[in-house]
Amino acid sequence: MSIRCRVCRVELKDEDIVVLDDFNILRHKRCYDFEYYDHLVDSVGRLEDLQGKLPRFMLEVYKEVLAIGDPKNRLPEEIPDEEVYASLAFLGN
Repeated sequence: MSIRCRVCRVELKDEDIVVLDDFNILRHKRCYDFEYYDHLVDSVGRLEDLQGKLPRFMLEVYKEVLAIGDPKNRLPEEIPDEEVYASLAFLGN
């Protein structure tokens, strides 16, 4: 699963400059509407640097939720962080 920009739907690369808002949604900086939503910006930077901004306890909670409906019957600790980020990006659409 890849993480995609919520606006343009293009896959985000580690070197892309992105905006992480208060709802933990990632968008390209060029796609973010700063005029109306500047007050919701949490962080701006390279994707590689911002992926670690989601608090660890929230990652664990999302892993628990993903494990509930996992067709492979994986345990929460078997779900990689990247899958959580990709799922959150999908839910933000």
